Amino acid sequence: MGSFYKDGTSYRYKFIDHLGKTRKLNFGGTRPSKREQGYLDSNVTHLVSCRKNGCLIDPKVQLWLSQIHGSPIAKRLALWGLIAMPGVATLGEYLDWLFDQKLNQWKDADGNAVWSPSTERGCISTKNYLIQYFTADRAIHAITAGDAEEWLQWMRSAATKSNRPAAISKHVKRVRSWFGFAARKKWVQENPFTWLPTGSQVDRERILYMSPEEAETVLAHLTYDQHRLFFVLGRFGGLRLPSEVADLRWSHFDFDSKTIQVPPAKTKVRTMPLWPEIRDYAWPEFKEWQDSERTDDYVIHRHRTIDRDGRSVISTKIVAIMKQAMKLAGLEDFRKPMQNLRTSCENDLRLIVPEGRLTEFMGHTSKVAELHYRKTTKQEFANFANVRRLAPDEGENEAESLDQTLDPHGPEMSENEREEEFSEAS
Repeated sequence: MGSFYKDGTSYRYKFIDHLGKTRKLNFGGTRPSKREQGYLDSNVTHLVSCRKNGCLIDPKVQLWLSQIHGSPIAKRLALWGLIAMPGVATLGEYLDWLFDQKLNQWKDADGNAVWSPSTERGCISTKNYLIQYFTADRAIHAITAGDAEEWLQWMRSAATKSNRPAAISKHVKRVRSWFGFAARKKWVQENPFTWLPTGSQVDRERILYMSPEEAETVLAHLTYDQHRLFFVLGRFGGLRLPSEVADLRWSHFDFDSKTIQVPPAKTKVRTMPLWPEIRDYAWPEFKEWQDSERTDDYVIHRHRTIDRDGRSVISTKIVAIMKQAMKLAGLEDFRKPMQNLRTSCENDLRLIVPEGRLTEFMGHTSKVAELHYRKTTKQEFANFANVRRLAPDEGENEAESLDQTLDPHGPEMSENEREEEFSEAS
């Protein structure tokens, strides 16, 4: 409990904070009324008690904090540590503060921002949906669990473009994390989004396959060799586009042993074969780099830019070029093109490469592959449609049986057979 007193021409309020230090609030020449004095003393005493004991701030005190937001009193209380978040009371202010921390203040083990550029884009989308529904002026402590459920129903409606279950699940997980942080810091009474169901983030309808023949058509619509090399690294190499290709250098290529060392954009460094389709496009580019006077050794040197962390990355312009080539090739419905180029490579290789080797080459686990990459292709459907499980009718040609009509690299091969064939080919 504090006390008011007059110091010369100024009125002051003196109290002991949670650290045992004497603090003073200056009100200038204006004397607060008895009611204002009692209200201030009660609220400050409550804040000191919460900081000492780690308890939750009473909603009435949170309302008072939102009313004095940005005032000299609020700034002094924040400076002394009684308000954990300096002057932030609304949803818009909290999200702005959180984004600033994630992008500019907090760093990972490598000294980079906690959020990558792709993560930032997804979080901006979630932030916009929150602001669109609740408005930026909504007090964060005034959002209840019921409000959160209504927001979820709004997200599922046609009012939003991102109303697929997998996309909504990502938005819910982000919001739960953001408000969970605020709850742990005692800035809100509880996390109103805790009980929202997240559901699965797997969207099987958006897993698409591009056949080698379709890939050749796309290559024919790409003008420059750099664009073709970028495309085959994703479609026939399975590299993540554009993140892994952005850091790929000619020093990662070993044309003698026919291997590529893929830099760690998302997972650890991995080594994969230098597939023939990649060699056909990489070798001329490599020779051209050797004969040139370029100081850098980036495999893809066109369309590069500098990101916020000062790193050289590939701009989104090359992604737009890929989409335009696919559209000209009649694949305008090929959604998530960068992801599904890697998906197509996975579905090709799983028929000829043993499971253990394949996960090593692609840089993900079998579980992730089954959920997000693998899908039965048209050729596999055709192979399975020729499987005969009953004895053929008399006079029917036995040559039409499964053993003579299926693709020799199809899924009917055992794991040992694929291992032996892959070893022989290697």
